[in-house]
Order: sequence, then C-alpha cells, then structure tokens
Amino acid sequence: MKQMLGDASYIGTRARFQRLGDAKLFNGWVHDIKNESLLIRCEEECTLAPGDRLLFEVAGLNESLIFEARFRDNASGLHAFDISTVRRHFKAQETIRLAVSNMEITIFADSEQVQAIVKDISPNGLGVVLDKAIQKGEIVQIALSTSHGSIESKAEVRYCRSVGGQFRIGLQFTDMARIDKGRWIRLFEGAA
Repeated sequence: MKQMLGDASYIGTRARFQRLGDAKLFNGWVHDIKNESLLIRCEEECTLAPGDRLLFEVAGLNESLIFEARFRDNASGLHAFDISTVRRHFKAQETIRLAVSNMEITIFADSEQVQAIVKDISPNGLGVVLDKAIQKGEIVQIALSTSHGSIESKAEVRYCRSVGGQFRIGLQFTDMARIDKGRWIRLFEGAA
C-alpha cells in the first residue's frame, strides 16, 4: 500500500474508531500515520486485544480518511495498528480537532478567574481541562497566548463532564474580534 500525500498533516488530529466485532466506539489522537502503520494516543481507556479489527475515521481540515486497521499492541501509551485497507479520502463531515500541548488559558466565569489547560482546538472552539465545573450554557470570557499572539473571545460552555477529579469542558466561540480570529485560524495551517 503506498503512502498517501499529506499523511503527516493528519498528525495531531482526532480519530474515531469502532471495533467491528462488537461495535464498541473509541477515540484518540493520531500520533503518527504512514504507509500501513498508525499510532494513536487515547485519553480514555481503549481496551483492545491484538488482532481486533476496527473501522477508523480521521477528521482533517477539509477532508477525512476512512479505513480499516488491526490492533497490534500498546507500547509507551500509544496504540499501534496495521492499516489493512486502502485509505479513502472524502469531504470532511465534521470540523477538524487538533490535539495541543503546553497551551494554557484563562477563563473568566462568574466574576472568577480560572486557569485551565487546553487539550484540543477546532476552528470554532476548544476543549479544556480544569479543576472547577462550569455550567453548560454559561457564556465566559477567555484569554490565551499562542505562537501567533494573544487571543481573547467570548465562548459558550457546550459541555462539562467530570474526568478523573477534574472537569473536561468544551467551549464554542460566540464573539471573537477579527484580528483574534485571524490569529486563531493560523493555528490550523498545514493541517489536512
């Protein structure tokens, strides 16, 4: 199987996959994809057995990939798969999400300032982890620094769920200035 052009642009993007034997759903982040090999980092438990067949969808910026793969092993926190079918490219059905590291955000909610860690970003929002719950539907002000400059925006809390003693929160932008929007979109340059 020959390597598709642009495989590197899927690194860091979200992957959803389903075990074909029992239809169990999983998700994670593409750590590496090339030739017939795929490495995924799962944030939640991915209980797989060697040889399990899975159907993958990897969401890019303008296109997504779909293919089957077999689970090989789990070493160093990465799940290794052998791609067993041709990767089909199709127009993206959902918005790209990129895993990020070393990005902090300040959230201003209920006249309180809360620090959080950004886990993933999309053109329309971001996923963060923090120590305090914020109610779904609440409008918050956010501020963060990126490699392209500081960004401020209002955002709506789309979900808040407890994960290991902390809270995973999805934020969707509701009001972002033109310059901030330009800085945000530049974070997706080079993505699939």
